Amino acid sequence: MMRYRVVTQDGQEAGAFLAADDDLAAMRRGLPVRDASVRASGGALDPDEYRLEKWVAGAWDFAGRYAFVGTAPTALVA
Repeated sequence: MMRYRVVTQDGQEAGAFLAADDDLAAMRRGLPVRDASVRASGGALDPDEYRLEKWVAGAWDFAGRYAFVGTAPTALVA
């Protein structure tokens, strides 16, 4: 198991979780964390600027970036 976290564009942790060492599966698992953070900000945060990090060798390491194909949606629904 690996420690993952979803981080906003300003470096704030939006949420963290444990998952198998599979970055793509962790990206999918982190989507609800990202969506909840965007909703909680009232849409002030850009959903395209979130990144996934994982704990490797005593430090957080880049594991992926959340991006939309085309234009990011203006509102996310639960």
